[in-house]
Amino acid sequence: MDQISDLPVHHKINQLVKDLKLGQTNGSYESAKKTVVIIQEVIDQFQWTNASELISQLKKIAEEVITAEPTETVTGNMFKRVLKIIRDEYLNAKGVHNEGDIEESLQKMMTTDEDNTPTYDIKYDNLKEAINDSISELMSELETSGLNIAEQSLEHIYPDEVIMTCGKSKTVEAFLKYAAKKKRRFQVVIAECAPFYNGHELAASLSNEKINTTIIPDSAIFAIMSRVSKVIIGTHSVMANGGLKAVSGAYTLALAAKHYSVPLIVCTGMFKLTPQYLVSHDQLAFNKFSSPQQVMSYEESDMATECHVVNPVFDYVPPELVTVFVSNISTDSVRSQSLPQFSNHSIDGNKSVSGHSDDEDEEDESQSPDKMKTMFLSLWNNVKFGFATKLKTRFSYESPVCLLGQFYHKKLTDNNSSRDDNQSKSSAIDMFRHDFYSRIWFTYRRQFPKLDNSSLTTDTGWGCMLRSGQMVLAQGLLTHYLGRHWRWKGSQSDKEDMIHRMIVKWFADDPNPSCSPFSVHQLVRFGEQMGKRAGDWYGPASVAHLLKTALSKAAETNPILSNICCYVAQDCTGMSLDCALAFYCRTQSDFFEFVHEMKEHLIPPNQTADYPIFIFNDGNHSPDTNSLTKDDNKADRLLKVKHRFLNSDGKVEKE
Repeated sequence: MDQISDLPVHHKINQLVKDLKLGQTNGSYESAKKTVVIIQEVIDQFQWTNASELISQLKKIAEEVITAEPTETVTGNMFKRVLKIIRDEYLNAKGVHNEGDIEESLQKMMTTDEDNTPTYDIKYDNLKEAINDSISELMSELETSGLNIAEQSLEHIYPDEVIMTCGKSKTVEAFLKYAAKKKRRFQVVIAECAPFYNGHELAASLSNEKINTTIIPDSAIFAIMSRVSKVIIGTHSVMANGGLKAVSGAYTLALAAKHYSVPLIVCTGMFKLTPQYLVSHDQLAFNKFSSPQQVMSYEESDMATECHVVNPVFDYVPPELVTVFVSNISTDSVRSQSLPQFSNHSIDGNKSVSGHSDDEDEEDESQSPDKMKTMFLSLWNNVKFGFATKLKTRFSYESPVCLLGQFYHKKLTDNNSSRDDNQSKSSAIDMFRHDFYSRIWFTYRRQFPKLDNSSLTTDTGWGCMLRSGQMVLAQGLLTHYLGRHWRWKGSQSDKEDMIHRMIVKWFADDPNPSCSPFSVHQLVRFGEQMGKRAGDWYGPASVAHLLKTALSKAAETNPILSNICCYVAQDCTGMSLDCALAFYCRTQSDFFEFVHEMKEHLIPPNQTADYPIFIFNDGNHSPDTNSLTKDDNKADRLLKVKHRFLNSDGKVEKE
C-alpha cells in the first residue's frame, strides 16, 4: 500500500474501508460499484510495467478492503472478477486464447516436478487498454443488472396473483414495479421484517405506485402463506452451493413456502455470487450482528443484565428451499459467461480443488461444443423452471400402466406360459414406450415470430394451457385420421407419413393461419376477442373455446377439416359430433356387475334421490325432445341427452 499512498485514489480506498467498518454503505450494488471504480483508478494511476506488479498491488488492496468487513462479499467478488480479467487479458496478449491449454488436472499437478504456474511478468503495450475495456464491460453489467432482472418480471408474475416478500430489497422493488408498469395486476403481502422494519419502507414505495400492498407482522407469515401464489425475495449473497445469505426472517419465509408448496423466487445479480460456503452453520463467521438496542432498549437495562441478546442481520437459506433464481444473465448469455471459472478461482489465481480424477478431465475435454451447449441450456432450464432435483422413474411390473385408454402390463402380453418373465416385462415396456413416443408433444418454445400486438417471441411461463390444448386436439386428429393403434415407426407408408406431417404442420408456430391454423399465434388472435392478450394466462375453459373457434375457422381453408366439429362441455354436458361417452359391457350380466361395482362411486354418500346415468346421443334441434334423428343439412346441430335412472339397487328403473 506504500506505493499508492501518494496517489489520489488512496483517499477513496480509505473512505471505502471506513464506510464498510461503520456499515454506511448503501447496499451491495453501491459497494460493488465503488469497488470497481477504485480498481479502475488504481490501474490508471499506479505505475506498473507488467501484469504481475498490478496483480500484486491489487491483492494488497483487496486484503485491506475485505478485512474491513468480511461479511460484505461483493467487494471480494469484484476483486476476484478484475484479477481474473487481468490474467485472461494477459494470456490473450501472450497468444494463449484457451485457458484450458495451461491448466492441468490435480493428479498431474501433484506428480510432476515442474512448476507450470503461469507468470505474468512480460510487458505488453496494449494490456492496459484491454484490461480497461473489460472492466468497462463489467461496470456496464453492474449498471444494467437491475433493469435486466426487472424486465423478466412478466415471465414470473401473472394476473391476480398474491406475492409475498419480506423486508426491503431494491431488486425486488424494481421487479414488482416493472410488472405493475406493464399493467400486470397483482397483490403484494410484505412481512415487516422486525426488528429493522424495512418492510414498511417497501410497502410505502409500492403503494405510491398504486400496487395493492398489505403489511403483516412476521408472526403471521405461516398463517397467510396458504393464500400466496409465490414468494419473491432478494438476497445479500448467493453461496457457492446455491444457498442464500439473505435478510433475517428469510429462512422462516422459505420454510413456510416449502410447507405449502409455494415457489420461492430469488432475484439477484450475478455480482452477488460468491465462492464461499457456510461451514457447519458457523454463524459467527457467516453472520453480521447489529446492536441489540433495537430488540431491547436501554431503558430495559435491568432485564438486559440477566440475558444475552443477539440481533443477527442475516439468515442462511439452504439451496433446497429455493425454486428459481432470476438473474441479469439470460439463457443465451449463460453459455459464454466465464462464471464457472470465476467461481473456482481465488484471489491468488489458483484453481480450487474440485476432486476430479484424470479420467474425468479427459472426458470433459472430449465434450463437443454442441454437447456443452445442451448441458448449459439444461442446467439453466432446471434453475429457471424449478426442477431442481432429478426424478427417479419407477415402473412397477405388478400394476398396469394406462396411456390414453391403452393398458400395458406384463400379464396382458404373457399369453404363452412358457415365455420368459423378463421377456414379458421387456415386451410390455417396449409397447408402452412405442405408444408414448408416438404421441405429439408441444411445450414452451422461444424465438418464434412475434405475436400480434406484442413483442413476445416466447410462450415461456404463460402458454402452458395453450400447449396442453394443442396436444389434446392433436391427439384427437391423430386418432381420427390414423387410428388409436397407429404407431410412429420411422418408415411409415407414404399416406401415413403425409397425414402425420400434415397434422404436425397445422400446429407449427407460424403466424400464417392457412398453413398453421392451430398455432399459438392463431390461438392468441382468437384470445384477443375474449379480452386476453399475449402473455396472459389461459384457463382450461378458455382454451377449449379457442380450439373450437380455431377448428371452425380452419375448416374454411382446409376442406379435410370440414367434417369435424368441436363441442365444448357446458354445465357438465356435451361431447363432440360422431362421438359417444359410454361404458361398454358385452352382456347384460356384465352391465349389472358394472353397476354393482360402480354404485359406490356413482351414488354419493347420503344421497337420497336417484342418481342418473347420462347417455350422449348425436341429434339435431327439434321440437320433439324424444327425436334422435340426424339432419346433416342443418347447421344448427345440438347434442341430445337421454337419462336412465337407477333405483337403490342399481337397476334401471325408468328412462
